[in-house]
Amino acid sequence: MPHYRVFLNGRNFSLKVDDRVQRLGFFTLRVVEAADGVEAERLALEMLRQDRWLTDATLNDRSDPPTIHVVGVRNLSANNFRFGFDEEYLSIRNAASGHHRSTG
Repeated sequence: MPHYRVFLNGRNFSLKVDDRVQRLGFFTLRVVEAADGVEAERLALEMLRQDRWLTDATLNDRSDPPTIHVVGVRNLSANNFRFGFDEEYLSIRNAASGHHRSTG
């Protein structure tokens, strides 16, 4: 079965930082073995939802739940298997943060 790199975005997480509850978001990558991209998304979301640290640290009320969205999925064939800050990641990160890279 092929491996997939799944890029996820968590939003609206109420977490205690420096003795204060703050509403935070994050980006993370998960690598999964799956039959196709749809299954890869499902497995990566499940991995994150079962992350013990994240579930224990999240302080949201049921009326204001955090959300996790899949930003992108890439099939990691032998010729593009890499971890790091590639162009796809940088363009997604810049779009999410409102920053734009100069290309000239």
